[in-house]
Amino acid sequence: MATVLIIDDNLDTRTILTTVLEADGHTAVVAEGGRAGLTAATKQPVDVIVTDILMPDIEGIELIRRLRKIDPRAKIVAISAAPQYLEMARDLGADEVIAKPLAIATFRAVIARLLARPTGGA
Repeated sequence: MATVLIIDDNLDTRTILTTVLEADGHTAVVAEGGRAGLTAATKQPVDVIVTDILMPDIEGIELIRRLRKIDPRAKIVAISAAPQYLEMARDLGADEVIAKPLAIATFRAVIARLLARPTGGA
């Protein structure tokens, strides 16, 4: 199965996504914000990165830009309760976007779709 990095400053979101991923047989790596997520992404290989957009330390749009510089082939999902930022996230490098509150079925489908893509294909 896959390793998925979850970057979100909200504990409840991290907990729910971790529970869903582990129930599906994946390994979840969690980071409490953009800085921790950037560090985690550079320390170990992950198959998919899920990042919130609105975070206090490094916001998600900037994080996506930095992640793309580190690994242009990274598979990135942007999540946000602020829909106006989701299209910007897609334009700046997110492969998929999901509006909060997250529908679990949608989240699972997005993860499966990204994992089915060859590395580097958006």
